[in-house]
Amino acid sequence: MKLAPNQETYLNLKRAIESFEAAVKKKAYRNFKEHYLQTVNNLASSYYQLAEVTDSLKFYQKAIRFYHEAGKINSPRQFPLQYATAQINLGNAYFALTKGQRADARYDRENCQKTIFTLEEALKYQINETAPSSTQALALNNLGCACYIMATGEPMGNNKIIQLAYRELLKVRKFEQIPPRYAYAQYNYHLETGHPSVTGLEDKANYCKRAVETLQEALKIYNQTEFPIEYATVQNNLGNAYFRLTEIDYQSKNFKYAIEAYQQALIVWSPELLPILSANTYNNLGNAYLKLAKIEDQVGNCQKAAQAFEKTLEVYILKQYPLNFAIAQDNLKTAYSMISELENSLEIYKQTFQACEAALKVFTKRRFPKKYRLLKYEVDNLVKLLIYQ
Repeated sequence: MKLAPNQETYLNLKRAIESFEAAVKKKAYRNFKEHYLQTVNNLASSYYQLAEVTDSLKFYQKAIRFYHEAGKINSPRQFPLQYATAQINLGNAYFALTKGQRADARYDRENCQKTIFTLEEALKYQINETAPSSTQALALNNLGCACYIMATGEPMGNNKIIQLAYRELLKVRKFEQIPPRYAYAQYNYHLETGHPSVTGLEDKANYCKRAVETLQEALKIYNQTEFPIEYATVQNNLGNAYFRLTEIDYQSKNFKYAIEAYQQALIVWSPELLPILSANTYNNLGNAYLKLAKIEDQVGNCQKAAQAFEKTLEVYILKQYPLNFAIAQDNLKTAYSMISELENSLEIYKQTFQACEAALKVFTKRRFPKKYRLLKYEVDNLVKLLIYQ
């Protein structure tokens, strides 16, 4: 019987790990420093690859343990490339531990800080000693994402609805088989959470700016032609970083930069090829247009937001993705509601009402009482407006 690709990879990695572990246990082998170092690095990298195949926390932790072991005997002066590569892998492994479904906010921030420290240290050697590479670009992406998470204060806003919606996607489909190292920071719904950030304004601004600068550096390597998936991922992450920056620097240019980045991501993430990633990015795009509408061209930008949310809803159908469907409908309601502030139109009121009713199919009184009350209040007001039109 032919093995599935992931199962075959899993078995090959397990065999490699057994061989590397047997080698490093031999005391005599430690006398050959360079060979021993290479073996420990290979062992750590095998655990890291196994973690990516299985998405398992314990294998990331074992990878970290052996990267640290390599660090004890590795010299950046003697082996600069090996040192930089091992440190980059260590930083990437720390970043893998920041996934929202695994850790609370404090644990996430601790691993983000380790990611930032490790990758910044590694990139100093990597940039000086080697030409730009995909390894360096991945490190820049993860460094930028770690800065972004630090700037948010709380991963995914520490919001129950966002966390449940994210898990809903993971149960159905693993982000179109995009590796976990790319997927996490992509999910960014910008719901109004009401939770204050645990990051001070000055720190938040610095982390946002560092995220933007680092992700822009990654894009110098991840071009659309050679690395289309990575290019789109970094563009989306860049859009998220610009969006977060607007919380400190509320200027239309930052929303426009976010919009441009999301649009670049959507060149690759088409609904036909990558529906979930496309839907998430359309949702992010819609939110950016909504925020821009509060500064300029309220009706025009809200119409563009509504179009983006409609694209999201082409993927997030009620039966398969109920929470993501409800979030998109709630956002669509907001877009129509903002249009109605300037256009007294029966059709707009009806569209707002329909979006509210659709969202209430999921945001029930029992499961989401606060959200239910807010939507029900809007529905009651819309009914009155429709009666008197």
